[in-house]
Amino acid sequence: MKRTIPQIILPLFLLIFFAGRTNAQNEMKIPLSEGYENPSFQIENTTIVPVRLYIQEKPYSDLAITLFLDLNITENGKQYATSLHYWELNDGKLIKNYPKALGKNLFGLEIEDTEDKPEVSLTIEKNDFGKLFFLDLEQEAIIENLTVRFDLLVYERASFSPGQEFFDIASATLKISENKKEKFISFHSQETSPKKPLSFEWEDYLIWVLDFLENYAQLKVGKK
Repeated sequence: MKRTIPQIILPLFLLIFFAGRTNAQNEMKIPLSEGYENPSFQIENTTIVPVRLYIQEKPYSDLAITLFLDLNITENGKQYATSLHYWELNDGKLIKNYPKALGKNLFGLEIEDTEDKPEVSLTIEKNDFGKLFFLDLEQEAIIENLTVRFDLLVYERASFSPGQEFFDIASATLKISENKKEKFISFHSQETSPKKPLSFEWEDYLIWVLDFLENYAQLKVGKK
């Protein structure tokens, strides 16, 4: 018999009491259990369903992601699926794709290592100017009255000359809009680097593109 996971719909202050606590940055933390048994919950007009939390057995291997959380999110009637992942490599390098923006919120993971498996919490906070975030393909981030949408135009393989190794090139665009004003910004993957991000100006805003892959971009938005 299929087991039904109950849905929890609570006002924001009751949700904080139920789920755990907020920190000094007003970031909500929702403790998670490994597997499929985490309940859904609602914050204002957003319903969040932690579908599955996977945690790799120790000792960790570079060949697989250390842990990932699949999420289903419904906001203003629109359904959306995403995944947050954390990859701990043996050389000490960490690879992650969060905090991830969806609408006005940022979704991330807080991981506390233990002798057995780590304790994992889902973190939720309002997006704001100056914060680094990841934005999935064809999704929007909203900061106050500003909306940023990420779209991929072309993804292909190229080589500088015959016989040389091929590499990936992606061309992308950001749609920036506020009220009835909008602007499209185009760029390609060879221009971006976390150590030297691209920067663009529009109206009273600054937009930085640190990196982007086939399915998400890493961005930051600030005011002039």
